[in-house]
Amino acid sequence: MKIFFWIFLGALVLLTPLFIYDMVQRQSINISFILMIILCFVFYTRAFKTG
Repeated sequence: MKIFFWIFLGALVLLTPLFIYDMVQRQSINISFILMIILCFVFYTRAFKTG
């Protein structure tokens, strides 16, 4: 469980600057938003399976 949490946290930290940059550029905000949703979905799915 902690491993998945740290992987999720690390990915979130890595993607946050890209997400902010895309928000500033107003170009790829939709792609970043979809990536964040997929990342959260995968994290919660694995967390639910592992209990």
